[in-house]
Amino acid sequence: MTNKPPPPSPWLIQPEDDPDPSASFVDYLRWMREPSSVVDNSSKKRDNDSKLQLLQIAENRANYVQHLTKLNQRTRQITQARKGYLLKVTCPWRIRVGGDRGPESILLPAFDSLGMPYIPASTLRGVARHAAWQGIKSRSRQKFQLRSDRTPDAAETAAMREADHRVMAYFGALDAQQPQDRMAKVIFLDAYPIPQPDTPSGGLALDMANSLWSWDGDTLEYNPNPNLFFSLKQPTFLIGILPRVQGEQGAKICKQVAKWLMAGLSAGIGSQVNSGYGRLVKSNQAVDQLSLPQEFLRIRFIVEGQGIHGIKRLGNPFQPYKRNRETGDWERNRQGQLKLNDYSEAEFRPIAFKSMVRYWFRAFSLGVLPVERVKTWEARLWGAIDPKNYGWVKVDAVETPEEREKDHEQVGIFRMAYSPAAPLNHHCAIAKLMENLCWLAFRLGGVGQGARRPYYERNSNPRIRGSCLILPGEDGFCLLPATLSLFQSAFQHRLHQFDQALAELTAEPIDRRSILSVTQVSADQWAEAVDADCQIWGVSGTNGKRKPYALEILHEYFHQLNGRNSDAARNLCGGSGNDGDTIPSPIWIADFERYQVVTVFGSTHDPRREYLRRLQRESQESFRLV
Repeated sequence: MTNKPPPPSPWLIQPEDDPDPSASFVDYLRWMREPSSVVDNSSKKRDNDSKLQLLQIAENRANYVQHLTKLNQRTRQITQARKGYLLKVTCPWRIRVGGDRGPESILLPAFDSLGMPYIPASTLRGVARHAAWQGIKSRSRQKFQLRSDRTPDAAETAAMREADHRVMAYFGALDAQQPQDRMAKVIFLDAYPIPQPDTPSGGLALDMANSLWSWDGDTLEYNPNPNLFFSLKQPTFLIGILPRVQGEQGAKICKQVAKWLMAGLSAGIGSQVNSGYGRLVKSNQAVDQLSLPQEFLRIRFIVEGQGIHGIKRLGNPFQPYKRNRETGDWERNRQGQLKLNDYSEAEFRPIAFKSMVRYWFRAFSLGVLPVERVKTWEARLWGAIDPKNYGWVKVDAVETPEEREKDHEQVGIFRMAYSPAAPLNHHCAIAKLMENLCWLAFRLGGVGQGARRPYYERNSNPRIRGSCLILPGEDGFCLLPATLSLFQSAFQHRLHQFDQALAELTAEPIDRRSILSVTQVSADQWAEAVDADCQIWGVSGTNGKRKPYALEILHEYFHQLNGRNSDAARNLCGGSGNDGDTIPSPIWIADFERYQVVTVFGSTHDPRREYLRRLQRESQESFRLV
């Protein structure tokens, strides 16, 4: 082991030799980004460490107050001088518009020629135009459908033509028949973030996407792959709309276009709008009181425990790795890789809820549908890159921190809505499917870090572990059944309703009595699916300890195994192996105080089968749910 300091990001190293004067800047960048000859876990980790260091330094040093202040002053002055319309909007969470790849292939948002983050005028025009076209088409279709001489297809075609014609009068079109309609009646200005004292960068902040699950043919693989990039966090933008027509008519046109623009912004712009990104609202509006466009489900919740975490941060970005305090050597993991001196930063992330509900949709569907059909409908409902699907369902969650009573709580509202891609004839089936899926998902585990374990406290560090989802409402969706037998009835009713909606949506026969086995189960192999090899139980018991009853039995058995067979212990509770691969726990436990709900994947083989035996043997009461 060496005391030589580990290298930081190659972008922060002063080269020993100056590049040749004839080399272009692009050549210089290519030299600095010379690809590794071996792509393995070690090189991937090194690249991710480098990205984190580079992005955190860039974020810490970003101070655009002077430039953004001038740019917003210019927007305000031009708009007022032309008697235009000013619109101030805020993003409750994050937004990522446009952009390109920068150093280390880091995804960046849109920057102007000065390097300032912004929303281009062309983007705003496109959003307003599309919202106008959709709104006019929808109203026109309803009007034409009332006429007896119009079939649904004819009404749709007529509505589209009318929308084209009316939108053209505001936004212009080169092929317009009327000369006055060939030029837009309004001009959009680029929109810049308004700098705040605590965000001199205009909201430019480190962000992370992590695709935990991916399909490899018919096999579902768990492979955490955190991808770091920049987005804008909770920015406020000033938007200017200028009239080309002077006087009262111009003001009227600007006001109508601003109304359409606001409708488009409230639905979300940029990337990942179905996952909570990109939604913009008026700055004076209470976000938790607003509805999503075409919203069909709203749930108030509390997350207790580890909560939802986003990115990791370095304690000191200029000294990214850990040193042993006694020896001074650089600390390394079991694979010999340098350990980052990092920590997790808590963040309320709507995308975590989408990942949770999507996970349970996949798990329940795999037991009753062929794998290919599950892949198709997962992509259709939730979106996918390959094959490209926009997704029929939008998921959002907003935090209401003023209601939080404890430091380890996150309080908010979870919402689902139809996306513009969702066919109208499937709306009812989608709503039924998602309502029952969410009821099941909220009763099977938590969300975010520690989602597979219930919340509990311990004396060692970290003190808080696990995650619990609490629904504080008193309606039929939120109210928890008082006894295990009532919970069993409610659970099976919701699962039956889910299956009915799935059958209606997919036009496939669904019969959970003829449940499938997704894979050949063994001690170290199982599928994360509610299939023939999965069991879900409701149990109750007391152990007089700080942990929930079912978790205490699991941990006791784990420690017995871990002392003599670490592989068997991993096959019970998950964990990291010597090869660096991480296995997620095959057991989920949700705690509701009076009883717990335990999901065991691959329950037909030990050590998971033995855990179920111990659980049932020591339970005061137990009911099999699936």
